[in-house]
Amino acid sequence: MPSPIAHTAAGYVVYKFYGLKEHKVFDTVGNNSTAFILAFVFSLMPDLDVIPAFFAGNVSYFHNNFTHSLGSGLIVALIVGATCQMIQGRGFKYWSILALLCYELHVVMDYFTVGRGVMLFWPLSNERYEPAITVFYGLRRSNGLLTLDHVWTLINELCFVLLLLILMRTYEKLRLNMSG
Repeated sequence: MPSPIAHTAAGYVVYKFYGLKEHKVFDTVGNNSTAFILAFVFSLMPDLDVIPAFFAGNVSYFHNNFTHSLGSGLIVALIVGATCQMIQGRGFKYWSILALLCYELHVVMDYFTVGRGVMLFWPLSNERYEPAITVFYGLRRSNGLLTLDHVWTLINELCFVLLLLILMRTYEKLRLNMSG
């Protein structure tokens, strides 16, 4: 699985591009800082299953199971949207889509990581799916905290973040050139 570095970078991209597209929503539903913080929270949410894993002392048993599925992302997004609708009286669509995009991107990134695969279609299936091609080297917690494997993960993810930043800058420049 990618580290929080890659997941939060992806959450930032969702925040940035969804915020650009839906900029009017920030005035009516919430502010930029709320969306910014929640994008990070939603992008890391599937990994909350490490909390019981930590206390049980068995990461493999708890982590990367049903929380790493497209179905869980949909359930979380619907709960987030409904909660925001009840609290604010509006914003179901905006907040549920923000949650869905960030959560599902986490699952997709974990899918494209060297490892044991993800339960993409839970609750319909408990089968783990692995891609033919991986993008992320991922963390190896079983190898210990201080291992050279984590250096490769860091290099891989910093390259990913750099690529995201280049793509974001290019998109923003193109957008400014087209509007001006």
